[in-house]
Amino acid sequence: MSMKGEATVDLRELMTIIERDAARSEDAVRAILSEDANERYKGYTWLHKTLSRLQNDEKALKENASFYVPLLAGCLARLTNGESGHERTLEVLTVINLLGLFPSRVAALPLSNLRFEALSLSDFRLDFADLRRSVFSDMRLVSGVMSDADISHARFEDSLLRGVSLDRVIGKRARMERVTFDKGSASEARFKDSEFLECEFADVDLSKALFAACDLGGTTFEGCKLGKTDFAYSSLLGVRISGSDVAGAHFYNTDLRGADLRAARNLKASQLETAIVGDDTRLPDNIR
Repeated sequence: MSMKGEATVDLRELMTIIERDAARSEDAVRAILSEDANERYKGYTWLHKTLSRLQNDEKALKENASFYVPLLAGCLARLTNGESGHERTLEVLTVINLLGLFPSRVAALPLSNLRFEALSLSDFRLDFADLRRSVFSDMRLVSGVMSDADISHARFEDSLLRGVSLDRVIGKRARMERVTFDKGSASEARFKDSEFLECEFADVDLSKALFAACDLGGTTFEGCKLGKTDFAYSSLLGVRISGSDVAGAHFYNTDLRGADLRAARNLKASQLETAIVGDDTRLPDNIR
């Protein structure tokens, strides 16, 4: 018996709703695992609607993350090993965006040991992702977020990162070769024993970033923010720093032989006291 005005619950109706949602969830999973792309998109659509409704329910997101994050990571692994093409690019971006619906406080994204090749991705979220030992080859990444990601032992080659946030990334023994970083940021990033070979940084905020014992041979920094950036024990052989503010940057035991710092802004002689400077190091007139 219920009191007057008290809402009653129809248990049979409630169980019907629960069973229906469970059935839809099973159908969505089967669709996502299907070999047919149209079926997979049906599953993606259902999952997107479901997760969008849960954005303000952290407990529910965590419960769903334990199942759907590994499922989607597996889908991504399968997709990134497939043939390149426009349709595959769209599907990879769809899966990445679905993973992005799980905030970092809910679930880290396990995306290590993947190979991303010949893809153009924009407006994506991979912050706090585990990208260790993954490979990014011939990629075009635009306006994405990779902040706080772990890219240790990862490899980037022949790629463009434009407007991408790499703030606070961790990169131990990462390898970057012929990569262009344009109008993005990597402030407070932490790179150690990593390689940046023939790379280009243009209008990138690298303030307070750490390049410890890194090889930056042949890399250029054009119009970058290098305030308090630390290049301790790194090799800057043949590096060119132009129009970049290096106020407070650290060059402790940094090899600057062959480097061109003539157009570096706010460089002081005291910053080079412990650097390795050769006859072929080109410095601003006020320091020579």
